[in-house]
Amino acid sequence: MSKFNQLLHKQKQEKKVTSIQPENQQTQEEHLSPVQRRAQTGNQYGSALKRLSVDLIDPSPYQPRLVAALDTQDLQELADNIRQHGQINPIVVRPKNGRYELIGGERRLHAIRDLLKLKDIDCLIKDVSDEKAALTALVDNINRADLSDYEIAHALLNNCERFGYPIDNVEFITEKFNISRNKYYRLMSLFELPEFIHAGLKNDPTCLSGSAASLIKTALNKAKDQMGMESSLNLLRKHWESYLSEFKLTNRINT
Repeated sequence: MSKFNQLLHKQKQEKKVTSIQPENQQTQEEHLSPVQRRAQTGNQYGSALKRLSVDLIDPSPYQPRLVAALDTQDLQELADNIRQHGQINPIVVRPKNGRYELIGGERRLHAIRDLLKLKDIDCLIKDVSDEKAALTALVDNINRADLSDYEIAHALLNNCERFGYPIDNVEFITEKFNISRNKYYRLMSLFELPEFIHAGLKNDPTCLSGSAASLIKTALNKAKDQMGMESSLNLLRKHWESYLSEFKLTNRINT
């Protein structure tokens, strides 16, 4: 078994079904939601907390997910918990052109609006800049199990290009986005892989982690010294195509 095949086989073994912690919202509009009760008792949110029509809320242009569709099963579980217990935390929005733009809480919004068919949702309104909205959208999602390393890496790159951040400045990026140096280097490894791997990642960003990308990059560099560039890429492509086919098939079975 070649080094490439070993690494991709290990990546398959490391893929796990993730669970999402429930968030909630009460469904009977005549009662206060948990968010509203906390605001009343402790002034936790102050005047920034509002109950808004879901029709007034637009999606964030800075959403880090490359694949727009959310996991249907996880979203239904969230909606069920919201129906039973009520909305625990408000979503975060900002005023924009007479409406509101989502900053954080995309899954809650989808569950409340699209599955539960509720007309209103508790919102925390923050008047922030484009830069702050983009930063919040990424930082709030960066440690979520359902956001892949490839999506995080692309969101980092997009933010750097949009706002002039130096993506090669390790100290700045790790502090700005609250990630470790090790995570930074793993994410950057994804940009150093061959184009045929990038093509697979664009179709399914979850198919390869930053850790696996780092190991593949190292193995590819060693193989180039031993076999030459063309032979190394051909061998990697062969194992990648086999891995990707099996990964897609397994995903269909598991979902």
